[in-house]
Amino acid sequence: MSVPGPYQAATGPSSAPSAPPSYEETVAVNSYYPTPPAP
Repeated sequence: MSVPGPYQAATGPSSAPSAPPSYEETVAVNSYYPTPPAP
């Protein structure tokens, strides 16, 4: 029922599963939501 890809990440960062995201998911999230520069 879960939809892989950017759609799942677009639903909200707070709804991320407890399991670590796969490489593809990480790339998709980073492409749509670039990580902010470190302080």
